[in-house]
Amino acid sequence: MIKKTSILVYILLGCLALGAFTSCSTKKKRKKKDDPSAIGKVYHNLTAHYNGYFNANELLKTSYANLNAQYRDNYNQVLPLYKHSAVDNAQSEFASLDEVIKKSSVGIQLHRTSRWSDDSYMLIGEARYLKQEYDEAEKTFNFIIDEYDPNSKRNKKKRKKKKKKKSKKKAEENPKTKFPLQHRPIRYDAQVWLARTLVEQGRFDEAETIVLRLQKDEGLHKTLKDELASTEAYIQLERKSYTNAIEPLQRAIEIAKRKKDKSRMTYILGQLYEREGMYAEASDAFKKVLKLRPDYDMEFATRLRAAQTELANGGDVDAVRKKLRRMSRDAKNVEYRDQVFFALAQLELDNGNRQDGIDNLLKSVAASTDNQAQKAESYLMLAGLYFEDELYVKSKNYYDSTLTVLAKNDDRYEQTKQYSENLTGIAKNLSTIQLQDSLLMIAEMNPAQQKRLVAQLKKREAEQVAAKAANVKTPSRPTAPSTLKSDFWVYDSRQAKKASKDFIKTWGDLRKREDNWRRSAAKSTGDFDDDPELADLPTVSEDDEARFLRNVPKTDADKKKAHAQIEEAYSNLGNLYRDKINNTPKSIEAYEQLLKRYPGGKYEADALYSLFIAYDEQGKTALADSYKMKLIEKYPSSRYARAVIDPDFKNQAEQQANAVLNHYENALKNYENGNYAQSLQAAMVADSIFGSKNTIKPKFALLAALSTGGVKGKDAYIASLRGVMTTYPKTDEADEAQRIIAYLTGEKVPKKPSATPEKPGDKPKPSAPEGTFKEEKDKKHYILIAIKDVTAKRGPIKVAISNYNRSNHSLDRLKVSSLSLDLKTPIMVIRSYPNAEKAAKFVAGTQGKESELTGTSVPVKVMSISQNNYKALLRFKNLDEYTTYYDENY
Repeated sequence: MIKKTSILVYILLGCLALGAFTSCSTKKKRKKKDDPSAIGKVYHNLTAHYNGYFNANELLKTSYANLNAQYRDNYNQVLPLYKHSAVDNAQSEFASLDEVIKKSSVGIQLHRTSRWSDDSYMLIGEARYLKQEYDEAEKTFNFIIDEYDPNSKRNKKKRKKKKKKKSKKKAEENPKTKFPLQHRPIRYDAQVWLARTLVEQGRFDEAETIVLRLQKDEGLHKTLKDELASTEAYIQLERKSYTNAIEPLQRAIEIAKRKKDKSRMTYILGQLYEREGMYAEASDAFKKVLKLRPDYDMEFATRLRAAQTELANGGDVDAVRKKLRRMSRDAKNVEYRDQVFFALAQLELDNGNRQDGIDNLLKSVAASTDNQAQKAESYLMLAGLYFEDELYVKSKNYYDSTLTVLAKNDDRYEQTKQYSENLTGIAKNLSTIQLQDSLLMIAEMNPAQQKRLVAQLKKREAEQVAAKAANVKTPSRPTAPSTLKSDFWVYDSRQAKKASKDFIKTWGDLRKREDNWRRSAAKSTGDFDDDPELADLPTVSEDDEARFLRNVPKTDADKKKAHAQIEEAYSNLGNLYRDKINNTPKSIEAYEQLLKRYPGGKYEADALYSLFIAYDEQGKTALADSYKMKLIEKYPSSRYARAVIDPDFKNQAEQQANAVLNHYENALKNYENGNYAQSLQAAMVADSIFGSKNTIKPKFALLAALSTGGVKGKDAYIASLRGVMTTYPKTDEADEAQRIIAYLTGEKVPKKPSATPEKPGDKPKPSAPEGTFKEEKDKKHYILIAIKDVTAKRGPIKVAISNYNRSNHSLDRLKVSSLSLDLKTPIMVIRSYPNAEKAAKFVAGTQGKESELTGTSVPVKVMSISQNNYKALLRFKNLDEYTTYYDENY
């Protein structure tokens, strides 16, 4: 049955069409050829609305729904206000969103005079926003705001020319008019979305300015007030200003019409109250969420938060623990057991039950199925707990596991990555010690004992193969660090630990009984058969023994190598504990273990000095002095002894080193500023000034060669670089000189990590790991123009490129900037194109026009690069590697 309101609309439309037709027939001619008649306007409005705009809007709605469904909420963190904005990658919807842009653009072209052109532009802006093309979205929203503002100078002039009646003009300018067919001005929507776009770019102050201006605008349509309030809250949430987000969020909840929006914002409000310690208010907020009947995911998470809030608000611990355990046993909560165990872990940890907390976290990981966000939380908390317990191998494993499931746009991702990297060396050296100790322990066993151990390992291996064949599901565990490349059983930390326990149970701890192990560990074959755990072992062949024991040291030389690895690992650990994780007690422990196990070893002097420094810093004078005396007694002529005897020795050495570094930095600064003659002079006299104290001669030599290029030209430049290769072979500077020569001449060289001149003491620039640059041809692209001449002046080149763009790409609104990755290649960057295809057209158009492009005759390399690959290039600063990638993939 058709509603009365619909009938009324049809009647009004019919009357309007009839009136337009009759009024049209009285006009002899229109002033402009492209100015449609009244009936033409009706046609364009109806067609634009129910054809292009309607279809594009439906596609956009579907994309919103798909992106919202794609994002999985992590209820342990403050929820994002808009799920569609929080997705890590919106690429799955690119095709649909491109169709939205296409349909909207066609609608605008065919029906430019319709009232739906501004709405179609709005759809284009939102589609670009969802594609995370924020620069393009910003341009679109700014265009709408400017183009459809009735008070802009351009639009005022248009109204004067048309000479409309005053009353009609007022009706069109007043957005509050209640006429039922009034078309709501879209420019206000564009301003709200512009604010959100600025938020995504981190421009919070600009977004706040827009919101404040709109709040004071009396023309703001009432339907936009809830959007404006939520946008104000969104700004504060995204800038992590949670206290300031509470008040606008409260207003947004009051205004919101949809229960789904209201329940989400109320849950977030409860989280904010909880963060502020306002547990009573948080409890009330979570109760309101439940009354709004959200979906079961949120309902379950709300009940969990309510239970935890109850506890924080003075509730009974045992009662809350029972409630959570009851939830874990409920059959309908099987999918959510990982969250329940995580909540239980938090409860136990908060109440000092550390092991129970860890056990529940392990249960959470084991129960996790497809909830990656929850798995990341459990992994990360386990990593932190093991780090606190100084179990660094386990901690490293769990940090690595966290990185496999933690969203890359999570604020904790980079910190987690840093922890993982800092623990890499520590875990590797600890594993080396464990491995070599285990191998040496096995080497001390007699043949019968070794054979029995192989039988145990063979049996366990067969059980694992059978379990895998039967598809027996085992709990997910993080993998061990991939620093040890072998399938030998002892490289698996879990197998090694189990084997070690089995061995000690059977034979005793040989390391504690080195003097009499043969006598005390001797057992008869019958004894083995009496042990039920060792019964039914498989037979062992010579091939089995060779396979399982192939890395066990057999000769004294092999054992010596194993001990050398252990000794070096302890020395490394002493340094790493101190430098990477600032754990002085563990550093002391490593050095003292080194001295105990390997007295008189190659690292003894370093260990004695490090222990003196460590104890001296802790104020333990007696211990510091004892290590000082040992150092002086055993290594009187060492630099360590001189440093502890003469406090000024270290300062003098540092001053001398600083003098060399300062001289180099000044020379380098001259080079970077284009003062090549001064740079060359400083590099050439460094040897005569510092003599043997100049410990960075290769760096000065390379800098001199680079400066020669600026003073004497290309041929002298290449000759100087070849001199660096001859004088300082097998150095990073020689490798870099070879690469520069290849860059200038086209010679091929083996791919090696970059070692461009840098300040001594800085870490070497990392080579981009395999797979750093990724194919993203449907994403935003920049243009790189690499100038193959170190002497080229960037200013004139930038001006020439800007002129080239105005002549050839005036509609693309391109911007030019310069980039410095190293000392040898000036680079210009042109921003931006929406995808690789359009960027490729620019690159193709420059072929044969390089001199016109740059205004010089110097050779250039023009390439396109995606936005994410550009970020990777900035990080690793290796243009050669990206050039290789570009040539192979574009």
